[in-house]
Amino acid sequence: MFRLLARLFVPGVLLLLIGYCSQQDSDKTSTASSYTHTQLSPSAQYSPSQTPEAQGADLELKFSEPPVGDDNVLSIAQIRWCLREDIRIEALRPMATTNPQIDQFNLVVDNYNRRCGSYRYYEGTLTRAQQELETMRPQIVAEASLY
Repeated sequence: MFRLLARLFVPGVLLLLIGYCSQQDSDKTSTASSYTHTQLSPSAQYSPSQTPEAQGADLELKFSEPPVGDDNVLSIAQIRWCLREDIRIEALRPMATTNPQIDQFNLVVDNYNRRCGSYRYYEGTLTRAQQELETMRPQIVAEASLY
């Protein structure tokens, strides 16, 4: 009996907590307000190895899952991955209605939190990655799936 209650109660509480945290976040670049993204000093600037035109041509190939951890300095490909996952999570949130879907959604959110909860980046890379991903938002939302 306790297992059944726990199985029904815990995912619901987690989903409510995630929803509450995301409403508290006015930045909309992460799913909870406790996430920190630290810009490194101006002297530590990112210098792209390709022109913007060349980067845009193969943008889909430039997503890289960041390592698990806090305060890692993420590359632009890793920041793109985090931003893409954030868009995907927001698209998936209303789709998670059954217990298995909620469990799968929670796994996606947990993976995101462990990799993108708190990171640092070089000046200009977050803004650049956000601008690049905005053009892909409709495609990311359309492809969002729990399975």
